[in-house]
Amino acid sequence: NYAVAYNNRGLVYWEQKKYKEAVDDFTEALKLKPDYASAYNNRGLVYTDQREYEKALNDFTKTLELDPNFVDIYVNRGNTYVRQREYKKAITDYTKALELNPDDAIVYANRGVTYREQRKYEKAVADFTKALELDPDYAFAYNNRGLVYKEQKKYKEAVDDYTKALELDSNYAVAYNNRGLVYKEKKKYKEAITD
Repeated sequence: NYAVAYNNRGLVYWEQKKYKEAVDDFTEALKLKPDYASAYNNRGLVYTDQREYEKALNDFTKTLELDPNFVDIYVNRGNTYVRQREYKKAITDYTKALELNPDDAIVYANRGVTYREQRKYEKAVADFTKALELDPDYAFAYNNRGLVYKEQKKYKEAVDDYTKALELDSNYAVAYNNRGLVYKEKKKYKEAITD
């Protein structure tokens, strides 16, 4: 099937960051098979990487018309909405993805980040906590929950979460920086300098 071959080659081009070639191959796959949901999704991902968000959203929406239970599309479209700072739309898509797959720690964390951007801190903490229930080794979720705690001036909880993130990933520079900022805020300059 030539449509599948074009789609697969498009994925290789995308991995190589040859975006024009990737888009051309996904487009060719869609000419051969107009109802090829994965090709729309893949082209949408390339458009997102190129910051062509409207084109990406059009492709993701077309994918959902073809396959309304394609969980990853809700996530991909939600991520694109976040890049556009359209947080309500992102939350709607993440929530739909979680309705279809309630055990996805990454989606809970993505929605938590989005709630944090809206300063809906209780909802953000709840989502990061759920992500950690599903994946206790998820350093990103610890770090981001720590950011919320810092915003709430819950410095002990923030430091605890940053420390846990660093126990899980000792190369997580952002968590060191975030913990150092809390230490600075608490006038613990020695610890701040160390981080």
